[in-house]
Amino acid sequence: MGRDTAPTTALPSFAGVAESSARHWQQYWGAGGMIDLSAAFETDARAVELERRVILSLYLHGAQEAGFVFTSESGLIQNSWGGKFHM
Repeated sequence: MGRDTAPTTALPSFAGVAESSARHWQQYWGAGGMIDLSAAFETDARAVELERRVILSLYLHGAQEAGFVFTSESGLIQNSWGGKFHM
């Protein structure tokens, strides 16, 4: 589709996208497991950072990936392997 070509299908409304997004995140966060490190917060400063990184990694995976497999080659932001096909 070029810049001056009109879309052939109707775009979803904001309300439809917001509702779909809310359903996705509710299902995404409710379907997985989580490690609760709060018991170690007072005795080990690394626990806070570890828990933060776990949650951030899960969020980035849910926001950036369309599939179900983590992409480790380039982090969780893009699906690339030095620009070479690898699927």
